Amino acid sequence: MACCTDRAEAEKTIRSPAVAGSFYNENKKILLKQISEFLSEPCTLYKDSMYEPLVLFAPHAGYEYSGKTAGCAYQALRSTQFDTVILIGPKHSSRIEGAILFGGGNWSSPLGTTETDEDVTKIIADESPEIVYDQAIHDEEHSLETQLPFIQALQPNAQIVPILINDVKFAPILASAIKSAISKSGKKILIIASSDMSHHLHDDITRMRDKITIKAIKSINIRGLQSLIDSGQSELCGAAAVMTALNVLKSMPDSRVTVLRYNTSAESSGDYEKSVGYMGAVGEIARVEGPTKGTSEKKNQLSEEQKNILKIIALKSLHNINKSGDNTEDIDVKDRRLNQHKAVFVTLKDKNGNLRGCIGRILPEEPLWKAVYHMARQAALEDSRFQPVREREIPSLSIEISVLTTPVKVRSHNEIKFPGHGVIVKKYGKSGVYLPQVSEQFATKEEFLDSLCSSKADLDEKCWKDENTEILVFETESF
Repeated sequence: MACCTDRAEAEKTIRSPAVAGSFYNENKKILLKQISEFLSEPCTLYKDSMYEPLVLFAPHAGYEYSGKTAGCAYQALRSTQFDTVILIGPKHSSRIEGAILFGGGNWSSPLGTTETDEDVTKIIADESPEIVYDQAIHDEEHSLETQLPFIQALQPNAQIVPILINDVKFAPILASAIKSAISKSGKKILIIASSDMSHHLHDDITRMRDKITIKAIKSINIRGLQSLIDSGQSELCGAAAVMTALNVLKSMPDSRVTVLRYNTSAESSGDYEKSVGYMGAVGEIARVEGPTKGTSEKKNQLSEEQKNILKIIALKSLHNINKSGDNTEDIDVKDRRLNQHKAVFVTLKDKNGNLRGCIGRILPEEPLWKAVYHMARQAALEDSRFQPVREREIPSLSIEISVLTTPVKVRSHNEIKFPGHGVIVKKYGKSGVYLPQVSEQFATKEEFLDSLCSSKADLDEKCWKDENTEILVFETESF
């Protein structure tokens, strides 16, 4: 067994990033932009209301090589929010026995800090003596860390359970413990199996071998995959993580695996002699009808109390417009949801309903409450279309706050929902955005897009028909 501590002795700590600046960008804004682009990557179309994700299979190489493929896997999470994400991956630098839990504490990345779920961790640990705690084993390992920014971007309210496992013989034991956690915790749980595929072979051989491996994974053929691994015909650095996930899926009455993207490192590096394979896939189970914990649409919505807090913060910002400096130091917001990074727009209108200012951000750059404060101030003072708001106007202003989902690239204007979607157009360095509620001003989608291109992006009004124009859509929760 690896050296370990029991749960009572597991020191609560914050695990700092070990590979920020090498495997992914350490600059928060650049990293957010990268992830947004990965999540907008054209992939195998994923949409089936009869199934929902239980497992993601995602690579863990440097983002320049595997980021697009990981992004395709994570796109499957857009419509479902999870309470807990169980991260399973290999330890690359040393041999370990059993399955190694992180224990208590949090994990950080350039995007912020994510809590570990100690309740689910304990359930898993209590199921077998082969599952132990050792925080130090996790310190320098990248296989789980590379997943964290994607989780923070798409599942900002989720907690995590990090687990390292190398030997496939322990996969059934860990799978059984995870199934117990799913049934006993009452939480909506996602499993992420972190693994790259064939390593440092000629690209043709990499693709040929990975094709056989992917076939076994798609059919949830555990015995067949084990045989391929034993014979050397299949290479998965995270084989034990993949086998654990497949064992959980196999136990479900109606499950399937859909591959969303496959690529090799040669596509980015140009080195076809030493190629590494990457697969992004989703393991799904039949969707349970009726109200199940964590599946309600209302789970993703802000509560009335949270909305009221944001309204008060926006109003406080307006009352501070004549003060210099940030002036947020005296605002104390402890609500976890309001401290998640979110993109937001703030719209101001006068007593006659005329627009008085509207400014926002497309990408999440700071905690939601702070973004509301800053965007309210900028809408009042920095919208170049209007004179700055005067203090005497504030009592008669209406304030609308719009919290945005992550923008998603679409293949053409035909995929835009009108009304319903907010839209971004980008071409030749120019861009423009309309919030979903702007569609109310137009009779047709064509008029809406014409105006977006010409009035907001300063492009030809038919730019939305041009194949060189990038179109992204998003939704908002406005109040």
